[in-house]
Amino acid sequence: MKLFKLIFLVLLPYSAFAENLNQIYQTAKIQDPTFQRAQAIFLGIKEEIPQALALSLPALSASTATVGNKSNSVNDYHARKYQLDLSQDLINTSNFIEYSVAKMKVAQAQFTLDKAKQDLILSVAEQYFSILRAKNDVDFHSAKLAAFSRHLEQTEQRFKVGLTAITNVHEAKARRDDATAQLISAKNTLSDRYEVIGEITGQQINSITTLVQTKVPLTMPIPNNMDNWVQTSLENNLSLLAQKQKLEQNRAIIKQQRAGHMPTLALTGTILKVKSAAPTSIYSNTKSIGLILTVPIFSGGSVLSKTEQAIQSLAATQSEYVRTYRNIESTTRKAFRGIRTQLSEIKALEQATISNQSALKATEAAFDVGTRTMVDVLNAQSELLNARKKFKNAHYDFILETLALKASAGLLSDADLSAVNDWLQKI
Repeated sequence: MKLFKLIFLVLLPYSAFAENLNQIYQTAKIQDPTFQRAQAIFLGIKEEIPQALALSLPALSASTATVGNKSNSVNDYHARKYQLDLSQDLINTSNFIEYSVAKMKVAQAQFTLDKAKQDLILSVAEQYFSILRAKNDVDFHSAKLAAFSRHLEQTEQRFKVGLTAITNVHEAKARRDDATAQLISAKNTLSDRYEVIGEITGQQINSITTLVQTKVPLTMPIPNNMDNWVQTSLENNLSLLAQKQKLEQNRAIIKQQRAGHMPTLALTGTILKVKSAAPTSIYSNTKSIGLILTVPIFSGGSVLSKTEQAIQSLAATQSEYVRTYRNIESTTRKAFRGIRTQLSEIKALEQATISNQSALKATEAAFDVGTRTMVDVLNAQSELLNARKKFKNAHYDFILETLALKASAGLLSDADLSAVNDWLQKI
């Protein structure tokens, strides 16, 4: 029994599945390889601070040696030497700058990690709603297949009693077969969507909660001003903040390379003990302390070359910063306009759904009195189902555009995903 419980607990994380958006996200934070890689890179870069600090701290080393002398004379001897060396940089501009650069790298890495977290939030949301889209397609094609199957059955019965031609039967079969093929394709797409989110979570997920449209607050973001959002993005976007840190690094590295021409000053101290056995019986204890001044004179042009390389790296980073800056401006405006567009589309699709519902009722009434055909009814049903599907999808697009806008502005957090999760329920 204990063995069974152990096996169950081991397999549980891989067999259980998260039902809602928040559960999937929490699992993805632990299981997603891309996010785990980003965390590992950040932790690795953090180690550069103690490494850089170590360059400016005292260095202490100990050594020992045994020396023997053997000759034809009787004065053979063996001596043992013990030495303790201490050194401390007093002036070393390059090492001091290295510590500043290390702190800048960690700051950049933190922004990059935060960006990776936002990317994970967006990725989970996008994949989640792609599943809901695929489910909508399955429902749409299932309803079409059911309607076309009923139409085929009715047509075959009418053919048997001589009320319709065989061509109508063939046409009804063609519609039914086409609907069957579309349903098979839609189900396959749904399975593929589940597989993609399984890659993020490391789990097989088979069911998720559904969005309740009436719970979604269909409002413009606050403030309802595109320029304000663009300004916020340019101040807080994580990619841009990381690029700013990279620029500061490059400027510091230029100074560091130029420091290769500057002198260094170090304090050194040594304790040396020497002991030898008879017949010499030598014993000495020497202590020394001093300053070492090193003045670079010529290094084959290495310092100049490394400085020029650092200058070009700064130029490349500046170009990348400009590209990122412009991209953020464009992305923010696009997301803001996307929200406005989706709100308008939702209103239009809501009206289209009402209109198609009225059209279906009218077509069914006309069919009952013989002025419309069953094909007309089926077409009206398809239009209504399609309008409902588009209405749902427009809500998904609205939510994703809202999340994208917050991500562009550097404001996207776990709380935003939790808010979306509150709009879901199991049906």
